[in-house]
Amino acid sequence: MKKILILGFMVLAAMAGVNGASAAEKVTVFAAASMKEVVETAAAKFEAKTGTKVTSSFAASSVLAKQIEQGAPANIFISA
Repeated sequence: MKKILILGFMVLAAMAGVNGASAAEKVTVFAAASMKEVVETAAAKFEAKTGTKVTSSFAASSVLAKQIEQGAPANIFISA
């Protein structure tokens, strides 16, 4: 699971590069509270490898989904 999350962060950074930036400056992850440990581990490894800052927000999946629907800026959403 950790490798998949790291890969997801890297794909996002690469996509930002396609749009003219050399890499994403910041990645915002909304994830289910049950995913906190694995997301934090993957985010730390991703930051160390790319220098891209990862900001994570953890809560119930339904709460995060509602926040995203209302315009919260999430690049990655990981539901339980």
